[in-house]
Amino acid sequence: MFFKKTVKSCLFIIPFLPVAFIAFLIIKYSVNIPNEISWTAYDLLSNILTGTGSMADFFSQQNESRPFVPRLITIALAFLFKGDIAYQSFLTLLMACLISFNIYYICKTTVTRDWQACLVLMIIANFLIFSPAQGHSWTQGKIHMFFPITCITSALAICLSSLSAVSKLFAAMLLSAISTFSYANGMLCWVLIAPSLFFAINNKVRHSKMLMIIYSLGFFATIAFYFMGYEKPKGHPSFTVALSCPSATLNYFINFVGVPLGYFKESVSAIIAGSSMLFLFCGAVFYMLWVNKKNNLWRRSLPWFTIASYSLVAGVLTTAGRVGIVGPGQALSTRYVTHSLYLPVSLIFLGGIIYFHVIERYSNIHKTARSLVIVLISVMIIPYYFAGINGIRWIRINMNSDLFSRTITVFSRPIFEGKKIYIEAYELPSAYKEMLKWILVMDEAGLWSSPLAEDDDVMKIQGQDIHTGTYEINKVSKNSFSVKGYTFLPWRKTAADAILISCKNAKGQQVLFRIIISEQTRFWEYRNKEWQVDFYMNTIPCDLKDIAVWAFDAQTAKAYPLALVLQDTG
Repeated sequence: MFFKKTVKSCLFIIPFLPVAFIAFLIIKYSVNIPNEISWTAYDLLSNILTGTGSMADFFSQQNESRPFVPRLITIALAFLFKGDIAYQSFLTLLMACLISFNIYYICKTTVTRDWQACLVLMIIANFLIFSPAQGHSWTQGKIHMFFPITCITSALAICLSSLSAVSKLFAAMLLSAISTFSYANGMLCWVLIAPSLFFAINNKVRHSKMLMIIYSLGFFATIAFYFMGYEKPKGHPSFTVALSCPSATLNYFINFVGVPLGYFKESVSAIIAGSSMLFLFCGAVFYMLWVNKKNNLWRRSLPWFTIASYSLVAGVLTTAGRVGIVGPGQALSTRYVTHSLYLPVSLIFLGGIIYFHVIERYSNIHKTARSLVIVLISVMIIPYYFAGINGIRWIRINMNSDLFSRTITVFSRPIFEGKKIYIEAYELPSAYKEMLKWILVMDEAGLWSSPLAEDDDVMKIQGQDIHTGTYEINKVSKNSFSVKGYTFLPWRKTAADAILISCKNAKGQQVLFRIIISEQTRFWEYRNKEWQVDFYMNTIPCDLKDIAVWAFDAQTAKAYPLALVLQDTG
C-alpha cells in the first residue's frame, strides 16, 4: 500500500519537474533587456508618452507579423513592473502551463479516461513542452512565439468541452483573432481548428451551417484587415525561390521538423530526427485511415492531427520564407523549436490512441506493444538530452550577448547626449540609438526599472571595494600603449561583462571614454582569461597616469576598480 501511494505521489510530482527547471533557468539566465517585440512596443509607448504616437501604430507590421496583442501585453507589463523582462519570461512559462493543461484535457477526452495512463503520457509530453531546447525563447520573454499554439490548444479544448455551440464558435473566433495578431503563423489557427469546430457544432444546433458561415466571415474579415496596407519585408525573396532549389528546401524543412530532438551542432542529427518523426506521422495517418471502416479513431485523433499540422504547416511557411535568405542551416535555430516541437508532442498521444486500440483488439500482444513503447521512449531520451544541453548552451551565449546590450543601456544618457565613449571591438548598431532614446523617455516616465548612469562619471556607479582583478600599462611605441589584465566577478563566478577605461579630469571625476567588449570578457567560457587593448596617446583625454580601469557588472550596473600592478611608460 505504501509503495502504491509513493508511486502515485511521484506521478503527480514528475510533470512539474521540467516546469521548475525552466523557472530556474529564467531566474539564473534572464537579463533585463528587451527582445525584438519589446523594442517596438516600448518605441510605440515612448511615442505615445511624447505625443507623437497613436493606437493605430500598435497594428504596424514587424517583418511578416502584426504583433498587436504582444505589444499591448508588453506595455501593460511595463506599467505594472517597469519593463522588467523577467515577468515576460515567466509569462511564457505560464502560457506553456496553459498549453500543458489544454493537452491534458484533450488527452482525457480523446485518448483515455484512465488518469494514470494519461498522466504518464503528460509526463513525456511535458518534458517536450518545457524543453530547454527552446533556448532563449524562455529567458528573453518571447511571448509572441507561444501565442499561436496556446490559442490552438485552447480552442481545441473548448471544442471538446460541454459549452454551447454558440459559445464554442465565438470563443474559437476570439482565440483565432488573438493568434492572428500575435505572430505571422497565428493565422493558421483559423484554418486548423475549423474541422474540430465543425464537428463540435454540427448536428448540435439547428442552424449549425449558419454558425460556420459566421466563422468563415470572421476569418475573411480578419485576414483582410491583416493584409490591409501590408508590405513585403525588405530583403525577403518570393516564396517561389524555394521551388527553384528543392534539395535545399527539403533539407531546411526536415531540419525544422527535427530540431526539437536534433543536436543543433550537426544537421545530420536533425535530419534523422525529422525524417523519423515524419515517418511516424505518416504511419499514424495510415493506421487511422486503415481502421476507419470499423472504428471512429479518426474523430478522436483529429485534435492531435491539428496540433501536428501546426508544426508541419509552420515548417512549410518558414521554409518558403527563409530558405532563400539564409540557407538550410538556419532551420536549426532554437527560436523555431517552440513551433516544431508540437509534432513530437502530438505523436505521443497519437501513439497512445493506437496503443490502447491495439491492446484492446489484440490482447495477446500486450507485452510486445509495451516493449515497443519503452524502446521508442528510450531512443528519444538520447537526442532529447543533447538537444537540451545545446539549448542551455545557447541560453548562456545569448545571456552574455544580452549582458552586452545591458551594458550599453546603462550608459544610455551619456551616449545619447553625445559623450565621447568608444566601444572597443563592437560597432554600435543604429537600432541601439533608437533604443537609447525611448529608454530615456520611459525612465523619465518611471517605467524603466533598470538603473541608468547619470553621466559619464564612473565613480557614481562604483561598487564596494572587492578584488575583481588587476591590470597593467605597457609602452608599445613612442605614441602607443597597451592595457591588459584579467577580471573576475567572484559573486557570479564569471568574467566581467565589460571593461571600462576612464580618465581623471580637472574636477576629480573619472570620465568614461572607452568600453571594452571582447571574446575574453563576453563569454562565460573565458572567465579568468586575460584581455588586452591597444590605443594611441592622442585618443586619451588625459595623462596616462590618470587612467583608471574598472570591471563592470551589467546585472547590477556597478563598476569595480581594478588594481594597477605595473605601469611602464618608458
